[in-house]
Amino acid sequence: MNIVAEKKTVIEKFSDVRDESVIRMIKDILDHSFPILPNDPMHALSYAPEKIEVNNRLYLLNYPIRCLFEKQGDHFLIKNELLDIYAVGSSESEAESDFSEEFDYLYQRLTSTADVALSDQFVTIKQLLGYFVKEVKHAA
Repeated sequence: MNIVAEKKTVIEKFSDVRDESVIRMIKDILDHSFPILPNDPMHALSYAPEKIEVNNRLYLLNYPIRCLFEKQGDHFLIKNELLDIYAVGSSESEAESDFSEEFDYLYQRLTSTADVALSDQFVTIKQLLGYFVKEVKHAA
């Protein structure tokens, strides 16, 4: 489920709410008007980009890359253990940017390296990247 669908589901669940303060709080959460990730490690959100734009490249994906998005102390962490990508930032947008950089580095490095020069783990990650990435467009 992508962010738009998740927002629609939340809105539908709270459509019967009549208390204006509760409505404002829900709207603030959905609009990210204040940090929505508590410091409690038991709370996390999902991050699932459907395309990644970085370093003059646009990665068009076959499937969203499902990642865990959590707040740890003063930092935001995005991780996808399947692809072995971990990104950190002092804000949500910094973490997302770092994820894009890490994804680009991993993709470029693995796709330019012969399988015989890679560990079994990286050969598997390279194959997974091939399933996720539909096309890479380069900026002019």
